[in-house]
Amino acid sequence: MSALLSFLLVAAAHAADPPDWLPVVSVPAGSFTQGCDPARDPLCRPDELPARSVTLSGYRIGRTEVTRGMWARCVDARACRPPIGAAPVGATDDWPVTLVGKDDAAGFCAWAGGRLPTEAEWEKAARGATDARPYPWGDAAASCDRARLVSCPVALGPVGAFPAGASPVGALDMVGSVAEWTADGYRADAYRTLPDDNPSATVGGTTAVVRGAGFASPGSARVTARTVIPFQAAGATLGLRCAWDGE
Repeated sequence: MSALLSFLLVAAAHAADPPDWLPVVSVPAGSFTQGCDPARDPLCRPDELPARSVTLSGYRIGRTEVTRGMWARCVDARACRPPIGAAPVGATDDWPVTLVGKDDAAGFCAWAGGRLPTEAEWEKAARGATDARPYPWGDAAASCDRARLVSCPVALGPVGAFPAGASPVGALDMVGSVAEWTADGYRADAYRTLPDDNPSATVGGTTAVVRGAGFASPGSARVTARTVIPFQAAGATLGLRCAWDGE
């Protein structure tokens, strides 16, 4: 971890509020079902099991993925480096930022006063607290009127363009668009072994968990799907959203 990132993470611990140019939604404290329910989702994978009740403190999370314009603010402040590689053809400031690794993603969130969400926080924001829905909007499979997928006419574009795909707390683009870094390292047995009360991010190893599938993986565009990525990967379908403590 770089000295700059270490400084930013410490600073974030003392900064509770996101900047006014980064819209957030509130996720109330309480319990929700984390993990895949085979009775509702026939696509459950072994590392998404079992479905269990998890209790989280209240927090806030980005209403959309971090955009290229938001990232540019951090670059201009000399707190972030530019994305690694050329921008997607036609990309504008309201497209999700891509080509950023996990350390860079964590550094941006720290600069914005927050942090990367844990897997549990990401999943609760994506499915809400009332049921074990497999998609942010309910049981209906992912489609081009609710999410950006590789099978859609436009697989990547401005964030927040699909209000019909909003989660119960109002978060947008939680599946499709780009996959999103979480704070967690990957453990296949995480849902069987982590605490049920405010599970902290798992650490160690060389791989991290990204959530939300990204437009290139329509079959994984479910709220419980977990994708394993090397820490230093910075792909064209990898982005982020940030979280902040407190409602």
